[in-house]
Amino acid sequence: MIVVNDGNNLVFDDNSADCLLHVAQSQGQLFAFIQCIDASLEKYQAGNYRLTKRYWGQFAWNDQEHCIREIMRNGGKWQNVP
Repeated sequence: MIVVNDGNNLVFDDNSADCLLHVAQSQGQLFAFIQCIDASLEKYQAGNYRLTKRYWGQFAWNDQEHCIREIMRNGGKWQNVP
């Protein structure tokens, strides 16, 4: 599954090692923590650079593509935890 957010030039590709999807349940709701690729940079478009960004938000297994797109558009940011 490849999800593209044209507004932010973000790409989520579940076949890419650069993209991650972690789903957790809390207080009866599902939340996804995603890592996606920022495709807006010329270096990325040339194929020699990958900048990743991380966001989280509400998630539903039966509407994965829509949820991931919404998380890339409006989700909260999260940092890399050591």
